[in-house]
Amino acid sequence: MRRNRIKSSAADGANLAMPQAVCVCSRHGHDGQKRSARHPVAAPHKGLLMDDLLADYPAVIGLMPTDRDFTSHEFILALAQRRQGAYITALSGYAAGDAPFRTLHGQLSQALYDYPALVRHTGEVASEDIFRSPGRCASWRRV
Repeated sequence: MRRNRIKSSAADGANLAMPQAVCVCSRHGHDGQKRSARHPVAAPHKGLLMDDLLADYPAVIGLMPTDRDFTSHEFILALAQRRQGAYITALSGYAAGDAPFRTLHGQLSQALYDYPALVRHTGEVASEDIFRSPGRCASWRRV
């Protein structure tokens, strides 16, 4: 894996060594391609920082309730509890940003769309985030 030097957004202007990767996205439609598009990316990126977490999606989805909808917040907490090291690794990739939890959690929630055989999006609901701040998030139902 090649390593690129990327300017940090930190006030000190320090350079961070960040891995270069090739993204194989199902959602990005680069050059008219809808599936398996490839493009070079610099971390942090879902394909690089979230691989370990994404590998556990089917198992964690299987832990979600079958008798009611569950929220993205509930799913993320279950995933983070099950894969604490991978969660911290992914979160640390966004530490230089203004809202690392919100950024990571948004990506984790969006990734649920990649599992239509296991879950379906049912709407949005009121829910507290990890800091117990009120807001809204996606709700899901196991298929």
